[in-house]
Amino acid sequence: MKFGVDERINDSYIVKSYGIGYIEIFSPTPLILGGGESKNFQEKRKQIIRHSVILTRDKVREWTPRTFDELKEGYFEVFLDINPEVILLGTGNNLFFPPPSLFKKLFDHGIGVEFMSTAAACRTYNILVNESRRVAAALLIK
Repeated sequence: MKFGVDERINDSYIVKSYGIGYIEIFSPTPLILGGGESKNFQEKRKQIIRHSVILTRDKVREWTPRTFDELKEGYFEVFLDINPEVILLGTGNNLFFPPPSLFKKLFDHGIGVEFMSTAAACRTYNILVNESRRVAAALLIK
C-alpha cells in the first residue's frame, strides 16, 4: 500500500509504502546505503527494506530478529538508549502478543509498547511522527 508524503514530516524518516516482505522508507536526506551512489536524487531518498528494522524520526537501524518467534528480551535493550515514549512493535503480517516479560526493563523506564501488525505499525508510526511524538517502530518484515 502506498500513501503520500506529508510536507510536515519531510524532515523525518517515514514509511512511504509497505507490502508483504518489504517496507519503503523515505529519507529526509539522500541515502547512500550499501551500494554506492544512485544516479537519481529521488532514488537516494527512498530505500526498500526487506529485513527487520528499527525506525525513528532520525535513524533507520537494522534489527536482529527476523520473525516473531525469534524475539527475546535482549533485542529490546537498544530502546533504552533511544528512549522513545512508545515503541510500535510490528509483529509481521499478523498480530501476535509477546509475553510481557520481554518488556519489563522498558516498562520500568516508562517506555510503552504497543503490538500490531507491521502494516498497522507503519501507518501509526507516520501519524505519531507527524504529531512530533518520540516514537520508535520495531518492524518485523518477514
